[in-house]
Amino acid sequence: MNVQERIHKRVLLLVEFYNTFKRWPKYTEIFHGVKLGYFACRVKYNRTPISDEDKITLDKLNFFLINSFSSKSTKSCHDIIILLKEYYETFSRWPKRDEIYKGEKIGYFFSNVKNRFATLSDLDKKILINCGFSPLNNLAQNRIHARVLLITEFYNIFKRLPLQNEKFKEIEIGIFTDRIRKKEIELSNEDVEMLEKINFFEEVSL
Repeated sequence: MNVQERIHKRVLLLVEFYNTFKRWPKYTEIFHGVKLGYFACRVKYNRTPISDEDKITLDKLNFFLINSFSSKSTKSCHDIIILLKEYYETFSRWPKRDEIYKGEKIGYFFSNVKNRFATLSDLDKKILINCGFSPLNNLAQNRIHARVLLITEFYNIFKRLPLQNEKFKEIEIGIFTDRIRKKEIELSNEDVEMLEKINFFEEVSL
C-alpha cells in the first residue's frame, strides 16, 4: 500500500468515525488503532495533502467549515464558494465582512477563506482565482508567524497557553490563540510545527 492509498484509507476512517459519532475526533483520539484525531488535525491544517476526491468526500460532511455561516446552514464549503462566485459576478466586487447574501453570512466566510485558502480543493481555488481572488499575501503570513512566535514565547515563560482575554507585549495574543483553535487562521507548515512542539493542538477538538 503506497502513501496515497494509506491517506485515502484514513479519510475513509474519518468518514466512518463521523457517521458513527456525528462529530470529528479530538486530537488524541484513536479509532481502529489509528491516531485519527492527529490525522484529522494534519488534514485540517493542510499538513497532510489529500486528493481532490477525498476533499470532496470530507467537504460533503462539512469538514472544512470555517464557522462562517449560520448554525442552521446545511451548505458545504464548496456550496458557499459557488455562492461567492455568484455574488462577485452580480456585484463585481467581494462582500464586506458583515454582508449576508441569500441567507448566508457570506462576508464573514470570505474574510476567513483568505486565511484558509490552502485547505480548499483545487476546484474551489480555481473558481476563486478565475474571479480575480488573490490568496494570502506575504505581509499577512508574516503577521501570523510573528504572533505564533509570541504564543511560543508566552508558553516558554508561563508554561501554559494564554487565556482568551490575555495580552502579551501589547498584542491580544489570547484572542489570536482562540482563533487558531476555531480554525479561523491558516497556519504555515513551519507555524504548525512550532505549535506542535508546545502541544498546542492537544486541547483542540476537531
